[in-house]
Amino acid sequence: MIERTQLSSDCWQNAMRNKVNNAKDRRNSMETSQDSVTTWWTDTDITSESEKSERSDANTSLWQAPVPPNGKTAVTATSETRF
Repeated sequence: MIERTQLSSDCWQNAMRNKVNNAKDRRNSMETSQDSVTTWWTDTDITSESEKSERSDANTSLWQAPVPPNGKTAVTATSETRF
């Protein structure tokens, strides 16, 4: 989590960034995940993301990020959570 902003009494905007590194000398695809994207007592929508996510289960989002040889990248996402 890099930033959390209260939009209203029951809604928060959450910004996250996950950094991934590739130590190999060839391009690679790295997987990163974020748990607790939503729970039984919240309603969460991902409003923007640098890579398209997939849900592995009800509470976890997964991102596949291409990473250049011996390089790094960041996966970013913004979500809104209502309680």
